[in-house]
Amino acid sequence: STKKTAYVINKSIRFTIIIGLGFALLFSAFPSEICNLIYAQSELGVLLMKLSVICPFLYMQITLTGILNGVGSHSFIFRTNLISSVINLFFIYFIMPKAGIDAFVTGITISLIATVSLSLK
Repeated sequence: STKKTAYVINKSIRFTIIIGLGFALLFSAFPSEICNLIYAQSELGVLLMKLSVICPFLYMQITLTGILNGVGSHSFIFRTNLISSVINLFFIYFIMPKAGIDAFVTGITISLIATVSLSLK
C-alpha cells in the first residue's frame, strides 16, 4: 500500500541520516587513528577529515537513488547524476589546479547536496 511504502521510505531516510552523521562525526573525530588502523599511514587523516563532511550527503544520495530506482524514476536519476557530474568536472577541471584537494571536496559536496535536494522534491 502507499501508506506502508511511505512509512518504509521515511524510516530509510531517517536511518540514513543517523548513520551518515554518525560516520561523519567518527571520521572527523578520529581521522588519523582510523587511517593508521586501515592504511598504516596516520598522515592520511587530514584527507579523511576533509572527506568526512560528505558522508551524510553521499549516504543520502545512495539511499534516495535506490528508492527512486524502485519507483521507476530512471530518467530522473540520470538527469540528477548528469548534473552532479557536470558540477564535479567543473571543480576538477577549473578549480582543482589552483586550490588542490579542497576544490575536489567542495565540488563533490556541492554536487551531492544538489542531487539530494533534487531527489527530495
